[in-house]
Amino acid sequence: MIATQNYTWTDEQKATILEHQAFHMNMTIFLNNVVMEGPTKTFPRKPKSNLKQVIMTKKTKGVQKRSHEQLHEYLVENFIETKKTIDRDVFLFKLEDITTEEQALEKLKDGFKHLKRQNAQTLFFFIQYGMLLNAVYKKIFELRIQGIITITWGKWLLENIGIHPSYARRLRECAKSLGGCYKLYNVGLSFTEIFKLKKELVALFNSSPEMNTFWQENHDICSTREMESFEPSLPKWPKSKLDSLFTHAKKKKNI
Repeated sequence: MIATQNYTWTDEQKATILEHQAFHMNMTIFLNNVVMEGPTKTFPRKPKSNLKQVIMTKKTKGVQKRSHEQLHEYLVENFIETKKTIDRDVFLFKLEDITTEEQALEKLKDGFKHLKRQNAQTLFFFIQYGMLLNAVYKKIFELRIQGIITITWGKWLLENIGIHPSYARRLRECAKSLGGCYKLYNVGLSFTEIFKLKKELVALFNSSPEMNTFWQENHDICSTREMESFEPSLPKWPKSKLDSLFTHAKKKKNI
């Protein structure tokens, strides 16, 4: 019975498949000879073409992007109080002290709260440091033009600071996109997640003047000495006010 071909390959794809098919057939014969006759000085040449790229289907990520309203709500839901220092003792524990589900939940919830606070602090550090890098870059660029500094920016960073240029570039890029959006310093999401959402965040902040104003509202950045030792309640963003942001934006869109 003759098998029916259900898929039509391009001539180039088919040539790649046949090339690899011939290689594996030759390899089978070659290995049979090695088994019978022993070691050899020759070896079949493997094709340079990429068979995997031809025959493997591409995986598509079924991730649905959030709307501006959903993204805004997601960020606000992850607001965390940042005026309180992070307590390292929260992460110290003895397994024998956790004997009930309630104790486990309490310990995990308390720890996660501090993790989110650390995330917010780290995001603050990264964006602010990226802004500092951008400012220094301009100065170094001027000094290079004047001939005072003769090495590249990347080499200057590596030799004088010890920071890798690719890492510095990532921080600078994040600062260029998100610098000035001070409300982000309240968000307890990881820097990795924020960096992945960078384009969506920029689109969100530019979706309406009200949204831009909300996220650029000057954040009350306190010094380490001013950080509180008690647990203040986190003010919640009123839903009525949240709805008004998008209601206004939708009205403008329909005009």
